[in-house]
Amino acid sequence: MILLLGYGISNKSIAKYLDKIEKDYIIYDDYANKTYVSMDKIDLVIKSGSFKNEHPLILEAISKGIEVVSDLEYYYRCSNKNKELIVVTGSNGKSTTVSLIKNILGKSVDLGGNIGYPLFDFINSRKDMIIEASSYMNEYLSKFKAKYYVITNLYSNHLEHHDTYNKYIKAKLNLLKNIEHNDFLIYNYDNELLKELVRNYDCYKIPFSANKTGNGVFIDKNYIYFNQHKIISLKEISLLGNHNLENVLASIAVTYCYGTIPSMIKLGISTFNGIEHRLERFMVRNNIEVYNDSKATNFMALKSALNSFDKKRILLVCGGEKKEDDYNIINDSLKNVKEVIVNGQNREELLKYFSNKDVIVKSYPNLKELLCEKDKLFSENIDVILFSPGSPSFDQFENFEDRGRFFKENML
Repeated sequence: MILLLGYGISNKSIAKYLDKIEKDYIIYDDYANKTYVSMDKIDLVIKSGSFKNEHPLILEAISKGIEVVSDLEYYYRCSNKNKELIVVTGSNGKSTTVSLIKNILGKSVDLGGNIGYPLFDFINSRKDMIIEASSYMNEYLSKFKAKYYVITNLYSNHLEHHDTYNKYIKAKLNLLKNIEHNDFLIYNYDNELLKELVRNYDCYKIPFSANKTGNGVFIDKNYIYFNQHKIISLKEISLLGNHNLENVLASIAVTYCYGTIPSMIKLGISTFNGIEHRLERFMVRNNIEVYNDSKATNFMALKSALNSFDKKRILLVCGGEKKEDDYNIINDSLKNVKEVIVNGQNREELLKYFSNKDVIVKSYPNLKELLCEKDKLFSENIDVILFSPGSPSFDQFENFEDRGRFFKENML
């Protein structure tokens, strides 16, 4: 019997699949179905990402030799092995990268995983699959393998779940445990840690870089190349920010290796305007642009957002759930920030941090109260209102999508 540990969208999709194949299962959820579970008849636990490794049921399963897997591992075991899988992981940029790949490859492939489309919604599809894989999914893999692996970058993240940076890195790299000689590993050459970590893998290694020319995917004289093949001019890319340029490079690398012709890669990139909740410009009022960057759940993502606006005066709205993070990482990205409004569970910590910076700082308990006074956000002293929390959403919202929709609906 299978234990579905957590009942979010991923395990709900798995439950539908198990119903169809008439496989017995039970559900435990800390919120929806918190009932007693006897592990005596359980032979497999499928763990949702929200459950920490120290959860009593996980510890009990491990102590009794019961296998614990993620939805990604179980999807691999149940899916058609003739599919080719493109899997993307990293600390930031995953969702934009998989969305770019999907825009290039079109209807010939499916897209699922951490981006919000449950993997088991595609269990009966014969199409190849693009998968966004989080560290939560990666740490409980044993047999999983793909043909194409993409790592966008590696920075300190999710330490509230993994406890230490080393454990976080180990979880990320667990994705590569079954990589083989003829598989492709696309990685960010500009990320020093990542460049060192991939050295010992025996496979086709394809670097991408915004700073170095040579092999792999790189920029030279305002054009992007794959080795010696010119792909696209930088002028034809509409996405803001250097971080998005890295996502474009990664997407070019994997789709070229996948066999896509350069003209189709160019078309897919030039027609891509970004994803919802990631530096999404959704309104302009009094010549002030308003951006929803709710997907920025850590300060590295916030830093990327701030660096996307050259010579524009910024009012930053940030804050959310408390988590271990290095606020100082944005120290050199505040030159254009004129005012900061903090809210949420970590607002006192953020007030303390920004009080030492040359900016005006205001505080609200939560986003709802802040947006009740939204008219005060618009002034002649700014060009951009940037909602980039740099924090998880769970202190006030179900997820970052819910938070982003709330911000947009209440700003309009």
